[in-house]
Amino acid sequence: MIELALLKGDQPVFNILRASAGSGKTFNLVRCYLTLCVARNEPHYYRHILAITFTNKAANEMKERVIKGMRELRQGKGDHLEAVATGLGLSQKTVMERAHYCYESMMTGYGAIGIMTIDKFVNRLVRRFTREFDMDSDFRLELDQDTLIRESVDHLLSKVGPEHPDLTRVLETYALQLVDDEKSWDMRGELVKFGKLLFDEQVQPMMQAVEAVKTEDFAVIRKAYLKYIQEAELRAQAAAQAALDLIAKNGLNRTDFSSSYVPNYFVKIANRQFVLPSPSVNNMFSGVASFYPKKTHEHAKSAIDRITPQLSEYFSVTSGLLTGEAGGIYLMKKALLANIFQIMVLHELQIALNEVRSAKNCMTFSDLNRLIELLVRDNPAPFIFEQLGERYHHFLIDEFQDTSVVQWQNFLPLIHESLSKGNFNLIVGDGKQAIYRWRNGDVRQLQKLPEVVGRELTGEMLIREEALKRAAVKSNLDDNWRSHTQVVEFNNQIFQKLQGSLDDENRSIYDGAVQNPKGAKGGWVTAEAYDEPRDTHTHRMIRILELIEKNLAQGF
Repeated sequence: MIELALLKGDQPVFNILRASAGSGKTFNLVRCYLTLCVARNEPHYYRHILAITFTNKAANEMKERVIKGMRELRQGKGDHLEAVATGLGLSQKTVMERAHYCYESMMTGYGAIGIMTIDKFVNRLVRRFTREFDMDSDFRLELDQDTLIRESVDHLLSKVGPEHPDLTRVLETYALQLVDDEKSWDMRGELVKFGKLLFDEQVQPMMQAVEAVKTEDFAVIRKAYLKYIQEAELRAQAAAQAALDLIAKNGLNRTDFSSSYVPNYFVKIANRQFVLPSPSVNNMFSGVASFYPKKTHEHAKSAIDRITPQLSEYFSVTSGLLTGEAGGIYLMKKALLANIFQIMVLHELQIALNEVRSAKNCMTFSDLNRLIELLVRDNPAPFIFEQLGERYHHFLIDEFQDTSVVQWQNFLPLIHESLSKGNFNLIVGDGKQAIYRWRNGDVRQLQKLPEVVGRELTGEMLIREEALKRAAVKSNLDDNWRSHTQVVEFNNQIFQKLQGSLDDENRSIYDGAVQNPKGAKGGWVTAEAYDEPRDTHTHRMIRILELIEKNLAQGF
């Protein structure tokens, strides 16, 4: 439950509320919004409250319930009056008077009520800064990203031919890789699926990094990386062979070494099996362990001691292939080389997508989020509020489990500004209901709050994270008011069972999942399993229909 007394204090509050389905989440959000509206004797204060959710339906429902709740407050009716008055330490009469003037202000300034989807807020913010972004203010928002990708693929394929030889070679190589990987022969379909990565927030930084690279430059980069890798591997291979020759020259056998670890390691490298040295090999060359067992003949021991300095030099070359700074560069270039044609194709798709967007004068929500990322990075929160025309003091974010990393980090400067003024902010979410991963949602953000996850934290981001930690207050809505008792009890059992089968990282999603049933007694849950080798989908549909008809016949 949201502690209403927190809303009136001078200390900043960052309330993290976990609310499962049926727990009265919207009811509590509305009560919180109403309390903030009347906490001050300022009829227009609602203009400084921004409530964010993810669907138009949820936003409209919340706005309707806020209007209804404010009307009931001024009339001295409804479910909120006593709780709001008690939480604020005000008389019910005072709350009714403030609600009266606030309601009148809302009715004359309905458009200023800050209850909207996150996409609408981002769209509104970008349109305020079209001049700074050098954009056409009449751009169209394209909601159908799949259609945009299909058009971009068609545009890209239309360029194939002698006029674009570099691009043609890239796509020819991509087509051959599809055949080698036994993927679909439908290149257009594969490109459409591949192109959807352009809207993935984790891919976008990479695309920005190669944005200035030309198609013909990739071939030069590939050739340079290939040369670097081949030369590094040849050096390691030659060093390993030299080590083996040295061992043989001194009349030593593999069995003269402890478990043959050292010679076996050099054999692998000489045969181009580039592997990290085992802990045992590392221990020997670092002096922690002996190169030979006690039973080794004295002349063999003497020979190994004599060549150990040279073997160590060869070992530094072979182990350096995969370790240290040089090893990091080698591994990075090898990984890039293995994927360079995919990167080239994605780069070309990005160019085609930009050309299609420009021709249609449209943008996607992914584009808007990236622009906001640039905006909040380069400008202080007060400047952004000034451009918006409203200075928000409080942020109430619903369905937080579906927020993307970029969306959340774009909000952080605004929330940090709010907390610095001693204001109340609220995050509401339920990890079990995380369904929008296709919109870059990242449930880990809710799990880790008040920590900020998803990207490397800069100095400024660390400051914002510390502000969240200082102000964080965690709470749960444990009661279920919607479902019947049997349904709630079944859910409690299934969630507890699921939690026990998950890994450590995901187990916390189900923390606090057990609910107290507050709804009507009774209820009905059935679970039936099919394990016969038959068309289970058809049989499930028939069975579901039977159950529905049975319940209807019983009067439900």
